[in-house]
Amino acid sequence: MNEVRSPSLWWETTCGGEIRPEKHASAQTDASGGVMIYVTLRRYEGTNVTNTDLDAESGFNRYVPAGQISTLSEITPRSGENGGKDRSKLNLTLHNDR
Repeated sequence: MNEVRSPSLWWETTCGGEIRPEKHASAQTDASGGVMIYVTLRRYEGTNVTNTDLDAESGFNRYVPAGQISTLSEITPRSGENGGKDRSKLNLTLHNDR
């Protein structure tokens, strides 16, 4: 990787007034047009949606060559509490149209 990594993009949603899944993503291109995608998934659960009680976290990196598509299915940060029954699920399809 020889180019500057992009600033992180951030996305969140809420559920039931007490759960907040977040996705943080950034990317870095190389000279051949490929891109390395960096993603961190966080799941917060507490008494409201603005809480800072991190319940689970999962991260991954994926390289996508120029002109290719990569699909990641069911990335699931699971809580260590409740036997892992509490979870958030994310499916991603990454397109590199470069």
